[in-house]
Amino acid sequence: MRPAHVPRAWIVLALLYAAWAIGRAWSTPALEFDEAEQVLHQQWWLAGYGPQPPLFEWVLWGLRQATGMSVLAALWLLKAVALWGVGVAVAWFVAQQGTRAAAGAVAAWTLTLPLLLWDAPRTLTHSLLATVCVAAVVGLSAPLLHRPAQPLSRRRWFGLGLFVGAALLSKYNTALALAGWLAVLLAALVHGLPAVAARWQAVQQHARGLPWAVVGMAPVGVHAAWLIDAWPEIQATLGAKMQGEGGHWGQGFVALAVAWLANLALPLALLGAAGWLGSAGRVAPTDAPDAAGRPVRPWLRWALLYAAVVAGAMAALVLVGALHQVKERWVLPLTPPLLALTVMAAAQWRVDWVRLQRWSVALIAMALCLLVIRPWVLAWLDRPANSRWPVRDATTWLGDLLPPNATVVADPIQLAGALAAYGPEGWTVVYPHSATAVLRQVQACTVWSVTAHHPPAAPPLPHVWAPVAAPKTVTLPMRPAGRTPAVLTLYAQPWQRTDAACPAAGTVYDRTP
Repeated sequence: MRPAHVPRAWIVLALLYAAWAIGRAWSTPALEFDEAEQVLHQQWWLAGYGPQPPLFEWVLWGLRQATGMSVLAALWLLKAVALWGVGVAVAWFVAQQGTRAAAGAVAAWTLTLPLLLWDAPRTLTHSLLATVCVAAVVGLSAPLLHRPAQPLSRRRWFGLGLFVGAALLSKYNTALALAGWLAVLLAALVHGLPAVAARWQAVQQHARGLPWAVVGMAPVGVHAAWLIDAWPEIQATLGAKMQGEGGHWGQGFVALAVAWLANLALPLALLGAAGWLGSAGRVAPTDAPDAAGRPVRPWLRWALLYAAVVAGAMAALVLVGALHQVKERWVLPLTPPLLALTVMAAAQWRVDWVRLQRWSVALIAMALCLLVIRPWVLAWLDRPANSRWPVRDATTWLGDLLPPNATVVADPIQLAGALAAYGPEGWTVVYPHSATAVLRQVQACTVWSVTAHHPPAAPPLPHVWAPVAAPKTVTLPMRPAGRTPAVLTLYAQPWQRTDAACPAAGTVYDRTP
């Protein structure tokens, strides 16, 4: 593959993701879980929002402040950039190893990761950002694999610290990926410098750059102080997620295997097929031992070392009973180092990189098209999914009913996020099952409980609440319409705090429903 093809592939992928972002804004105003969560969190800038690290919220908040974009527009732009950045970062890693012919192919191949969870651009936020941060760490540390004795520049050390901290602030489990990658870097040091004295001298040289890495990790301290204070709640929530409904260690190992296969099966299948087609001699080896007078590095052995460290740590959690449930998105940020090392191992043989790149781009385009037309597919299947909810009609109805400065507690979270995104600027909207850090922001004497499909219950907020009036209801048709008519029923009811700190119910608003 000619080097000129590499930037062209990147441009094509960037255009595909930009087209997806535009198509997502056009297809439906309804929100998915993670989209709604981000809209709700953007009402406040906090050091922590619950069991997930806050970097995605921070980056989204900064992007909005810098550009003046709406929450949803900034969210879709950030996702498109992150999806594109994963492949670019890993391709940069490959290019630094002298395998320029494979750089474009590995970019496209790595970018098939979102296909493994076909709705990843639609639903993922923290995991997606964590994936691109880990990929950036891999790219920035590439010289340590082929030149372990040469010190890194201060800028590169600062970048490493910045993205290591960003990875930890995106997803806590990226600590496993960082530990596995550190093991690979140490193995590369041992492999590249057989003499013990040379290894020690290299370690001393690299230690001089560590202060710059620490400076880059400074944002971690902002969240760490909050995390220490909120640790009991965070620990309980994370423990409940990891253990799920309970079970024995066998279930945990099955879930672990399924999650890893879901993230690796498609890329490995594509790579294997490209290798089989390339074995006919169409493509010459791109990293032969004599290509630049360098010995071939043990890429496959390093890939197995990384997998052993990361998967071994997760297996240990299963054995001690701390991990019974493993979701595919939890494994997603752990895959970029393994994929990068595997591609470098494959580069020593004949692989049809051009064909691999074309397959990857075609699969990505197909998946993004499916995401855009998803509401119409669900309508054709007569499935009353959240992506078909008439949230703009619901916001209009509530806008006529609620005061312009109302505090709204909405359930489910997709409804709450839509009300926060499309409702009046004076509304404060929360989800009743949000973390304590978010619910603590509600300081109101009267709240409106808005629910879908079932009448409101008492808001799960501090203090004691009593209903002010009977709930109002409305029935709205799903959009787009399916073959069988489907509707969404909404309930809205005001609730008043009963303690002496608040005025009487009749004095809260200038009008009652």
